[in-house]
Amino acid sequence: MNEVDRLFAVSKMDFNEIALNIFENMVSNIKGKFSEIPDAPDIPDSFWDKYRNNLDVDGLRMMLKNIYQRHLTPDEISGIIKFWESPIGQKSKQAEPIINEKIQQIGNAYFEALASEVIKEMIEENE
Repeated sequence: MNEVDRLFAVSKMDFNEIALNIFENMVSNIKGKFSEIPDAPDIPDSFWDKYRNNLDVDGLRMMLKNIYQRHLTPDEISGIIKFWESPIGQKSKQAEPIINEKIQQIGNAYFEALASEVIKEMIEENE
């Protein structure tokens, strides 16, 4: 097994989840853009499902593998593997979903407040 593949294994990198998150962000962005267009057609979920069900997870894995190989030396990859195999690395991986959820909640609240402020200022400037 290649060291990058080993890194992916010990860090429990979920390529299906990564691909799905990237896809869902893309769909959300496209829907947002479409909502700005007058008389834009409503795209049914079935349209997105055919793409969602055919995500190239192996292709994504290879692209990410190439990024790791380009930007990290074999010694650095080995060091990262040692971290993920350590008790602290295992604890970090265990806490990661909770931490990511909290980060998303904070980010959503922050940008919602910022958007409200921007909208309020835009209204005030145009009165």
